[in-house]
Amino acid sequence: MTACERPVGYKSASELVSTTILDNCPTVINPDQADSNNDGLGDACAGGGSSDTKYTLEPPSPILYGSKALVTTTFFNDTGQNILTFLPDCIGNTTFVVKDLSGNILPRRDRVRAPYRIPADLFTINQGTSSPPLTCDLTELLSPEVVLIPGAYTVQAYYNNHIQDPDKVGDQCNAPAGELCYDLWSGVIKSTEQTFTVYNNYTFSGFFAPGTVNKAKAGQAVPVKWRITDPTGTEISDTSSFVSLTSYPIDCGSLSEIGTEVTTESAAGASGLQYMGGGNWQFNWKTQKSYANQCRVMVLKLNDGSTHTADFTFVK
Repeated sequence: MTACERPVGYKSASELVSTTILDNCPTVINPDQADSNNDGLGDACAGGGSSDTKYTLEPPSPILYGSKALVTTTFFNDTGQNILTFLPDCIGNTTFVVKDLSGNILPRRDRVRAPYRIPADLFTINQGTSSPPLTCDLTELLSPEVVLIPGAYTVQAYYNNHIQDPDKVGDQCNAPAGELCYDLWSGVIKSTEQTFTVYNNYTFSGFFAPGTVNKAKAGQAVPVKWRITDPTGTEISDTSSFVSLTSYPIDCGSLSEIGTEVTTESAAGASGLQYMGGGNWQFNWKTQKSYANQCRVMVLKLNDGSTHTADFTFVK
């Protein structure tokens, strides 16, 4: 093969198109991007695409402020025939429209996808089967200045393809000898609108055995136990919820802080941080022998920014 020849069956990138997620009507040229009903899809799309209950969108579970907002889409093919189209991606042929409770559409990030390739980026959704699930992080798709502050939001997904095989004109295939033409599905479908919430703090319970005032032997492991859920009561099982366990000395009489020393505590042996199920956590705190005859405050910090404390008196 010379430098001027292309691989058999491959349509060069220059023949196809790169797309940007800011195009509100990919199937029709609409440079004004008019959207009179603010539904996220342009007026030129004649109703904004068909709403298809077979195009499912799983919204983010209630998410902690500052965390990823993962959404998953799947298209079930019940058209009666196999569909040939491009693999779904997060920034080209799939658009997510996020609105606040006032109905304002949150600006999306201006990102351009590399040109699609035929046949490398094609896949077939057979009749009666689903496309591979596509999971995207909304925080990476929204404009950098957008912050999902605590509150409720809606999200709706649009899947489209407006690209056709450049070697095919009407029913005629003009591909070079030995190469194929591909009949691609074309259109726009949208999911139903889903709601998700962003919350600010975990619901914390604890500490359990020990409690808030405790006596311990210096140098021994102390099991620190707590439980966290989101505001709906769903248990938090993500290890990133734990940030640190620290302690600092206090006066045993007044319980006031002594000096500025803060010690980052470690776990006993290999036990470390353990998820016990049901939102319950345990950290086996390896106390230091030097804590004998001291009183200290233990501080548990979680990634929602909250801190939770317990007082300890240490004996030899």
